[in-house]
Amino acid sequence: MPCVAICFYVFFHVTVAKAQEKLLPQKYIVLDRYSPKRIYITEGQAIRFSLKGDKAIFNDHIETLNEIDSTIFLAGAKINVHTREFSTFYFDRTWVRPMQAGLGFIGGGFLLSAAVHPLMGNNANYDPKEQAIIGASALAIGQVIRIFKVRKFKIKTNRSRARILNMK
Repeated sequence: MPCVAICFYVFFHVTVAKAQEKLLPQKYIVLDRYSPKRIYITEGQAIRFSLKGDKAIFNDHIETLNEIDSTIFLAGAKINVHTREFSTFYFDRTWVRPMQAGLGFIGGGFLLSAAVHPLMGNNANYDPKEQAIIGASALAIGQVIRIFKVRKFKIKTNRSRARILNMK
């Protein structure tokens, strides 16, 4: 009986170690501004970037990271790109869409309240002009928030860098 328990114990730990090796990425692109805030990008992740001397923004997936010569193999383009060739990385902010949806819902509610005011008759305790102004301003603020949708990480030679780390 102890032999079965020992075999199960060894099998369990070998299986867990292999699963962790697959689940936890070993190589990262680290975007660093010499501050505690660092951005880690792993193999298989989708990235948006622009290259030096080019205004276009590219979308691609990272297939492999080579820390020896600091190149990134892009899955869609099937090319190796050196980390020095990147000029800007783009990241979506997660709070923008829910905030925009919430302000749209609130603004629509106030505009609907202003629109149904004539149907309320003498029972209405609010001014429809104020409701319309509040609703329109909430919708306008929701549209202005779009400006903050994308965060840019620009790579400059003296203040920020992109490098590949192997965590093995």
